[in-house]
Amino acid sequence: MIHAISPNGKEDVTESGRLWTSREVGRVVGTPIVKDGLLYVGDLGGTVHCLDAATGAHLWKHETNDAIWGSLLLAGDRLYVGNAGGLMTVLRAGRRKELLAQIEMDAPLYSRPAVVGDALYLATARRLYLIATKH
Repeated sequence: MIHAISPNGKEDVTESGRLWTSREVGRVVGTPIVKDGLLYVGDLGGTVHCLDAATGAHLWKHETNDAIWGSLLLAGDRLYVGNAGGLMTVLRAGRRKELLAQIEMDAPLYSRPAVVGDALYLATARRLYLIATKH
């Protein structure tokens, strides 16, 4: 499960500062992302969740079918999610789920992709890829 905690609580803020709890999110290793009032998080069950950051209401989920170990990347309106099966999933960020692409890579994806300028760096367990537009 995942909890939203206010930093303004007293003493044990896990109790006094708890805003909401979602029991739909499984165990999480990567860092959640919050943007425009939406919280995105991937769990070890292979599910990407989008929740309302203020209320914890579950807006949508997407199954990647393998463990998500790394943190997600939000670049512009695109959410990049790699999993242990080597699948890179690209979703459009927003209140409605929209699958943009699924890319089979050569090996597991354990780390967060990185954006440098208009290029995407993607590390699998075997190789480092640079994805960019040809100029």
